[in-house]
Order: sequence, then C-alpha cells, then structure tokens
Amino acid sequence: MQRSILMTAMLATLALPVRVQAQALQPILGSRVDVRMRTGGGIRGELLAATVDTVWVLGENGVVPLPLSAVSQVRIPYSGGVSASTVLKWGAVAGIVTGAALTAACSSVADGCGSVFSATLVTWSVITGISALLAGRGSAAKIGPLGFGRLPAYARFPQGVPQAYWERRERQVAGETIQR
Repeated sequence: MQRSILMTAMLATLALPVRVQAQALQPILGSRVDVRMRTGGGIRGELLAATVDTVWVLGENGVVPLPLSAVSQVRIPYSGGVSASTVLKWGAVAGIVTGAALTAACSSVADGCGSVFSATLVTWSVITGISALLAGRGSAAKIGPLGFGRLPAYARFPQGVPQAYWERRERQVAGETIQR
C-alpha cells in the first residue's frame, strides 16, 4: 500500500511542468540591431519584427518602421562573444602559469632550464595574439539584402507585428488616450 502511494506521488511529480533554468533566464526581447540605410545614417535599437518588406525597430524615439528597400545592412552584435581583451588576459595568465610549471618541471630533471619560461611565454603570446585578432573581428553578424529573410529569427515578434499594435495605433490616430 505504501509502495503504491509512493509510486503514485513520484509519477505525479513527473507530470508537473518543469521550468528549465535556461528558459527562465532568457529575456523576451529582440536582438539589439544597428540598421544602416542606403541614403546614409541609420537607427539603433531593438528589432521588434521583420516581414518581407519592412523591419520595425524600437529606437530612442519609439517604434520606427523601415522599408527594407531603403536598408543596406543590418548589424547584430553578438552578446555572448569573447572580446579581444579577454582573450589577451587569459592568454597572459595561461602563458605565465604554463611557463612557471614547465620551468619547475624542467629544473627538477635537468640544469639550464632558464629559456623554458621565455620560450613558453613567447609561444603563448603568438597564439593568443592571433586568437585575439580573430575574436575582435567576428563580434557582429552583418546581414545584407540577400539575407534579410533571416531577420525574423532575431526579432521579438518573429511572426510579425502583433494585431494589438495595429489596434493601439489606430486608437492613437483617432485621438484616444492610451493607458499602459
């Protein structure tokens, strides 16, 4: 009897909705974008929606619909990337630690290990410098006219602007007061 009650309780807990930690931390926002116009200039803000002919960006002055025919490029900075300065710092730490460890190991076996530390540090410096250059270059996705079809994946509303937006806008045009 106790066994069946325990089994039922365990099965019931499995049926409860589980909230994954990664989902809990994911913000419900679109990507930060820098939209460049063909005429020069541009706008920075959150990408709200993107359709076949228009992108909607929430900038400093509110929602701005931009026709894709006037857009030359959309730049989307990577938020989780590693910066060049971080790569250089970790490379310096790794080079010093590795050089000290190899020098100590070499000294325990043979004499004349003074150049091991400097050789290790130079090797780490070259590898880290190349890695830092590569890390600094790829810090943003640059989407041109041929890739505009990928923009909805970065938007807050990937299916397009919600119907509530249009209804609210119609009320604003009609002069009604909008309450948040």
